[in-house]
Amino acid sequence: MKTATVWLVAGLGAAWMFTAALARAEQKDAAVEAADAAALTTQLEPRELSNAIATWSLAFEPQTQPFAREPGGISGTVHRGLIKLPGGPAQALPYLWHQSQSRLYLDLNRNRDLTDDTNGVFSSAAGPSSGFYQSFTNVELFYTNTLGEQRALVDLNCYRYRDLPHFNASCRSFWEGKISLGGTEWQVGRVEDLSAPGSELREPFLLLRPWSERQKPFFLQDGSLDAFAAGRNLYLDGAGWRLDWVREGAAGQGALKLTLTPERFETGELKLSGQYIGRLVLGGGKNGCTVVLNEPGASARVPLGTYHRVQVSLRQGDKRAARETDRYYGGRQSEPKVVVGTNQPATLAAGGPLTNLVAVTRRGNNLNLDYRLVGAGGEAYTLLGAREAPGFAAFKGETQVASGKFEFG
Repeated sequence: MKTATVWLVAGLGAAWMFTAALARAEQKDAAVEAADAAALTTQLEPRELSNAIATWSLAFEPQTQPFAREPGGISGTVHRGLIKLPGGPAQALPYLWHQSQSRLYLDLNRNRDLTDDTNGVFSSAAGPSSGFYQSFTNVELFYTNTLGEQRALVDLNCYRYRDLPHFNASCRSFWEGKISLGGTEWQVGRVEDLSAPGSELREPFLLLRPWSERQKPFFLQDGSLDAFAAGRNLYLDGAGWRLDWVREGAAGQGALKLTLTPERFETGELKLSGQYIGRLVLGGGKNGCTVVLNEPGASARVPLGTYHRVQVSLRQGDKRAARETDRYYGGRQSEPKVVVGTNQPATLAAGGPLTNLVAVTRRGNNLNLDYRLVGAGGEAYTLLGAREAPGFAAFKGETQVASGKFEFG
């Protein structure tokens, strides 16, 4: 069979292009920085949502020997071991997943007795038919970190891969408060990273978005950058702050106090060659500094240092786009670093305008069309929120021989 010659028409009318300029935030006068202001303090309260705000893969250690005391009737497919929560070996949580009965037993008091924790017994709504994947909802995980005893409300998902159990936790709780910075009222929140194994403690995620958007869903791993990993110091739109957290009250109760103390940083120039940047986050800088720039212009002053995490989200009106490398992992994966020096401006190529590209390859009698939305630095983006899939049409001469839509993801 002969393969017909076809021509691909660059008619991706459904794809979105950034074409209008964004309003630029005014640059602050260098003499009016946070270091000239007073310290700010706000109280964060625990809040629970019906939707997940992050999904963490949990570290675990399987074991073959039964625990000292286990529920009766344990037979069939059973998995045992320790779920490693942040804070060290003492935080390891013994588990028994009775896959055959769609039951999960957690040793919440960590005494290796799985019969005396009435709140630690969970059933999968899907039942035994769910097989290798079972989800257990409304699980309370308690552990201790540098802030003291912590509580996380999660849906714990258990699945079997290569004869080993694996766990991920869809987190639905966080700390929430309100603070006024730079004339803007912000919703501020803190989300702990549950994926850190054993004694490793990672930076928490800081939620920072306009208070008017408080009721909108957010997800740490969609690339929107409503929340981002934040260290001890924060540089927000030209103002420097030190973040201090103090835990007050019992786990799941009381409040979390956040104090922002003005800090001065020696700065250098960062040039941005792209457009339509809604938020730029530079992480992993000197002394744990995280830089957050909202709608920056073509140039900005940022603290000196080497930033190993670079994240970008785009915004035009109510339309938003996330860089592919910032999705799913919360921006913790390695990125090309940005080095900001005293005498040499740093340059970052990211943002719009966005270009529709299609890579065409042939496999036998088939043509494979791979669609990408590409930014100024060659980086790929995904549109967030409701969107129409981009389309294509193929012609042989003047006759259309094929058309269709690309699948997202």
